[in-house]
Amino acid sequence: MEQIESGSADEIASAVAHLRGSVRRATFTAEGCRVVQTAFEVARQSDGIELVGELRGCVRSAVTSPYGNYVIQKVIELMPPSSAGFVVEELLGHGVEIARHRFGCRSLCRLLEHYANNPSTVQLIDEVLVDARRLCRQEFGHFVIESILENGLPAQTRKVAAALQADLSQNLSCRSSTCVMEKALIHCGTTDRHSLAASLLSRPKSLAALAEDNFGTNVLRAMLRLPGENASVAQTLLQNAVAGCMPRDRRGKQVWKELQAMSSARAI
Repeated sequence: MEQIESGSADEIASAVAHLRGSVRRATFTAEGCRVVQTAFEVARQSDGIELVGELRGCVRSAVTSPYGNYVIQKVIELMPPSSAGFVVEELLGHGVEIARHRFGCRSLCRLLEHYANNPSTVQLIDEVLVDARRLCRQEFGHFVIESILENGLPAQTRKVAAALQADLSQNLSCRSSTCVMEKALIHCGTTDRHSLAASLLSRPKSLAALAEDNFGTNVLRAMLRLPGENASVAQTLLQNAVAGCMPRDRRGKQVWKELQAMSSARAI
C-alpha cells in the first residue's frame, strides 16, 4: 500500500508486479482488498485489466464476501465492459440469490449504474425481476429494485410498478417497499406513476398511516409532486385522508403543514 500510494510511477509498477498472482487471495482479506482496490485505481489500464483477470471463476464468492464485494464493485466502476463482462456472466442464473444478499446486492446496483444497457446485464436484471414482488419487501433486495427504477430500462421499471400494485396492501405496511414506492413515483413512466398513485389514493386510511411513518412521508411528498392534474387530485384526497387524524410523528406533521400551505396557495 505504501508503494501504491507513493505516487511514484516506479513504485506503483513495482507494487502491481508484486500483486500478480495474488489478487484472488488478497481480495478475500480485510487489508488485501484495500490494496487491490487502490491498485485498480492507480495502475495503468493494461496492468489493471491483467490483475482483474485473476478474479475469473470466483465472482459469486467475491460478491458475497464482506471484503471481496468491494473489489468487484471497483472492477465494475473502473474497468471497460470488455474486461468486466465476466462479472455479469458468472452471476447469470443466480440473480435473485445475489439480490437478496447483504453484500451481493451492492454489485447488482453498481452494474445497473454503469452497464444497465449491456445485453448481459439486461438479462441478469430480467432474471432478478422474476421475483420483484418479494424483493420489494426484502431487507436487501429492495435496494436492487430501487436501482432498477433509477437506472433500468423502461420495460424493467414497468415490471416493478406492476409488482408494487400486485401486493399493494402488504407493500403499504412494509418500510422497504415504501422506499421502492417513493422511487417508482419519481422514476417510472408517466402512465405507471399515475396508475400507482391512483391505486394509493383509493386507500385513504393507508395514506393516513403513511403520514405517521418516516419513510411513508416520502411517498406522500412524491405523490404531491406528480405532474399535471394528479398533483391536485393527490393533494385533495390526501387532505381528506388525514383530516380526521392529525399526524403525531414530526415528519407527518411536516407533510400536514405542506398540504395546508398548498391548499392556501390554490385558494389564492
